[in-house]
Amino acid sequence: SPANINSTGAAAVLVMEGSASVAANQLTFDVSGLPASTFGFIVAGQGAQMVMPAGSQGLLCVAGGPTGIARLTSTLFQATIAGAATGSIDLSTPFPTTPTTPVVAGATWNFQVFYRDANPGVTSNYSNATSILFQ
Repeated sequence: SPANINSTGAAAVLVMEGSASVAANQLTFDVSGLPASTFGFIVAGQGAQMVMPAGSQGLLCVAGGPTGIARLTSTLFQATIAGAATGSIDLSTPFPTTPTTPVVAGATWNFQVFYRDANPGVTSNYSNATSILFQ
């Protein structure tokens, strides 16, 4: 943190809200600073890293740990004209890793937003990353 800037001249900012209780299943996300109307989704992993994937202008801070990175396509969003998006993460369904991995109490997961940008050509970028120790 902070994330690399995007075509707006700012960085995308991810904030996780709700409960860290797996049983409560009330985890939400708010992301701002996105390019208007861009598409994105949450990526999650049990490890951390700092790499710039080929073709991206952002840093991927989430690593897979023992099972890989989960692309939470159920969180797919299109940002508003103001460059914001909100959604929820279903903790009752195992994350799509290889093999699938349930979120359990005592596990730490890292979250980040992957999104599309044009800066000036078509590329991708990432928000800041955040970590949650689930209960």
